[in-house]
Amino acid sequence: MEIYEFLKAVNEINKANEMAFRYAASILEDFKNLIPAGRSLMADTLMNLISGKRDEPDIKTHNLKGWRNMKIRNVNGTSQNKCNCGSWLKHWEKFSKQKASFCPVENCLEMELEGAHVQKDDSKDKNWYIYPLCEKHNATKEKSLEVSDIYKLVSANISETCG
Repeated sequence: MEIYEFLKAVNEINKANEMAFRYAASILEDFKNLIPAGRSLMADTLMNLISGKRDEPDIKTHNLKGWRNMKIRNVNGTSQNKCNCGSWLKHWEKFSKQKASFCPVENCLEMELEGAHVQKDDSKDKNWYIYPLCEKHNATKEKSLEVSDIYKLVSANISETCG
């Protein structure tokens, strides 16, 4: 009788695990569908793990298939600039329709972020943009930063956005 109860319990656990796995997979699929043009490193990693793929991202350099790096330069002396969104990071989230989960600078995985004023480096485009960076990289002066293009650049010109 004890073996029967034991096997029955194991069977129930297996059913529960399978149901939990399917539920988690459906949530992750829904989460992945919410991310518009960009992709989230966490979402792709979780989807790869759930689907059994071993195509894991190189989180040291934030490189995933189809993503490229770009160079940006911090625009210094802009901390007094304000927008109607509450913060520059909220401004970036609102107009990029993305949520940043880590600093996209190579070899940085800092999760506390700010909306940094940046310009494209080595470009004729001299417009100012908002881009999520950690405090350390937001304070970087006179140095080009190589970042993953997983996040969109959002115009810092409030007359085009929230003004």
